[in-house]
Amino acid sequence: MKISGSFRTLAGAQIFASLRSVVSTARKHGCNILQILTATPAQIVQAFAA
Repeated sequence: MKISGSFRTLAGAQIFASLRSVVSTARKHGCNILQILTATPAQIVQAFAA
């Protein structure tokens, strides 16, 4: 959770950055973001490779 423009913990910041990266890549590949966020890692790799 963001507090006044920063994160409470380093772990929270890392999770946010990971999710932001996946969403950004999904958009660039024209993938459905909800499907990507609910997919397994193997399915994500397959979707991005296509």
